[in-house]
Amino acid sequence: METLAIPRQTFEKIYLNPPIDVKGDLRNIYANPTPLGLVGFLVATMPVSFQLMRLGRAGGDGAATVGLSFYFGGMLQLLACVMEWVLGNTFSFLVFGSFGAAWFALSSLNLEPFASGSHSVYANEAEFDASFAYGLITFGLLTLTFGFCALRTNIIFVFCFLSVSIALFIFAGSFFAMAHGHSEAAAKMQFFVGGTFFSCCVMAWYLLIANLLEVLEFGVSLPVGDLSRRLKGIGRKPEYRDRSKSV
Repeated sequence: METLAIPRQTFEKIYLNPPIDVKGDLRNIYANPTPLGLVGFLVATMPVSFQLMRLGRAGGDGAATVGLSFYFGGMLQLLACVMEWVLGNTFSFLVFGSFGAAWFALSSLNLEPFASGSHSVYANEAEFDASFAYGLITFGLLTLTFGFCALRTNIIFVFCFLSVSIALFIFAGSFFAMAHGHSEAAAKMQFFVGGTFFSCCVMAWYLLIANLLEVLEFGVSLPVGDLSRRLKGIGRKPEYRDRSKSV
């Protein structure tokens, strides 16, 4: 079978991962899992953003969309994660795996009250809110790290990580506020978080469309702000090799 050379910029757009030399020809055999991971993130995150903003009387902190969170946010992203691992795309494998696990964790919190038959399974809600905030901070630090690493990909991807990081830190602040009885301030902070998540979803949707246009060869290309040649090795000029031979 003839091996098709994929330009570096196109590779990073359709895989959201810098081109890495791998053995074999799996990327010509198997489907691209990156759009699947983006779909999982979008379908799980966008409804939550509307709930946090309380649009159209929406609410419930994600309990109403726990099915979407579990199957799209968790299962679909972990499936994409495994497929990215098979293809040797380390960064996208790590991103989808981390976000998939995070959605599974959030889904389990929403499922626990139903499993126990109680809407208040936590003995001390203030302690729970404060403890949960530290979990959000930890994941926010992880997404911030991803944002720095995404400087090897494109501007849209970097902006998605930065917006999610900001949203997570403010979300954590809202739980600290609830732990101290400041429910009104917490509601305002969560409204801002919902708007930030929504802006991230808009950018991620644009990234998905740009990805699909390339994968399906529409002949139309959307700019994503390629950064692949902006960040160079420190103290040396790396020699570029045509890594598309392994694509």
